[in-house]
Amino acid sequence: MPVFPVFDPTTGASGGASSGGGGGGTSLADLTPIPIDLTDGSWTLLDTDGLVSSVSHSGGFNTVIWNTVVADAKYNWSTASGGQSAPRFYKRLVIGTTQVTSTDTLLFTTEMEASRTDDFLSKVILTVAEAPTDTDVAVIRATGGAANKVSTTQISGGTYSYSAETVTQNAALGKSISTSLRGHESLGVGCYIALNDSVPATGISMGSRPSNRSSAGAAGAGQDLWLMVGVGPKTSAIGVTAGDQQRFALSFVAVTMGFGA
Repeated sequence: MPVFPVFDPTTGASGGASSGGGGGGTSLADLTPIPIDLTDGSWTLLDTDGLVSSVSHSGGFNTVIWNTVVADAKYNWSTASGGQSAPRFYKRLVIGTTQVTSTDTLLFTTEMEASRTDDFLSKVILTVAEAPTDTDVAVIRATGGAANKVSTTQISGGTYSYSAETVTQNAALGKSISTSLRGHESLGVGCYIALNDSVPATGISMGSRPSNRSSAGAAGAGQDLWLMVGVGPKTSAIGVTAGDQQRFALSFVAVTMGFGA
């Protein structure tokens, strides 16, 4: 993930300064999203309650096979009650060779698709977090995208911030694209476009969610940022039967900028 210069300081042209100034530089056109394969060896699974039986990847989709889960708010990513104990996969957010921190101005864009074939009503979040191994959402401080199985005919997608989401559900929904702006010790704001499943895809709805978190995190300023994929039931009232599966396709683009330095 390279660090992209955004504007030429001499001309204002997109792409950053070329040698000597005056345009050129790295193009920001058609950046290629990075697909997520949770089995590629780069991800660490935190699963303190032993809820995940196995994980596989095929055809762009990750599949999680679950052990028994008793319905509880602590396994719901969209609640701030109780200690957060839902399984999550995490790794450092590094662009090129640069570790991104909570002081950087970051645009984090996700593309997500949940599956109507999941055996239970499920949720997956793809986020940037400050402390992915913590149990307190005030310390985890995650922002990004969210996708859910809503019924046998509907999935939803949208944006996730801190401990809640804003999503669209629709029978025609295919994927959702979200972008979160965060930086300077603020979790910022996320917005999204929900797309139908036609080719080419067309937007069918949109929305946003502010984090309302604009001060340094509980762990202090200048925290390293991490990619975090959280999985679990859609709501606190949903349990999971051993052997149930959850499927999802995820990709992202992360870009830092020198604004406000």
